[in-house]
Amino acid sequence: MPTNGLAIPVFILMCLAIPAVPAAQERETRPEDPFFTRQTELRDRLKSASGDAESRAIHEQLRKLSEERRAANPPKEPRPAETDAHQRRMEREIRKDPYHWEMSQLQQAMGSARSEEERESLRKRMADLRAKRAAAQEAELTPQQKAERADRERKMALVRTEAASLRESLS
Repeated sequence: MPTNGLAIPVFILMCLAIPAVPAAQERETRPEDPFFTRQTELRDRLKSASGDAESRAIHEQLRKLSEERRAANPPKEPRPAETDAHQRRMEREIRKDPYHWEMSQLQQAMGSARSEEERESLRKRMADLRAKRAAAQEAELTPQQKAERADRERKMALVRTEAASLRESLS
């Protein structure tokens, strides 16, 4: 695209002609939300805070304000019909894969387990299931894929040792 040498100066002049928006107008305003207004005031004060004590006090006020906001605006719970329909769809999808179906059943049982012994036995069953799946996936790999995986693992081990040595030198 040929230019006559005026393209850049014209662009600069066009940029200069764009009216500047004052910072007060640039910021989004929500007059109906007193929490937002108070939060922006506190953040402006935080920017101009003179010392650590003042900034800590402002941070504390911001924290209290966010707690008040959460208490005033509790999260909306989804309608039960939507969650039930979603649950049924997820179960249909999970049932297609026996591994995921069994894992989801074990996770649900883990949630309702009452004793630590039950939880431990469920954890053991989940670990066994993961090990079986990993062994089956490993058996499906071709020799070339196994070699590539070993190469990646070797490279990652080198990266980890280098990162550890760098962390030690930095501390």
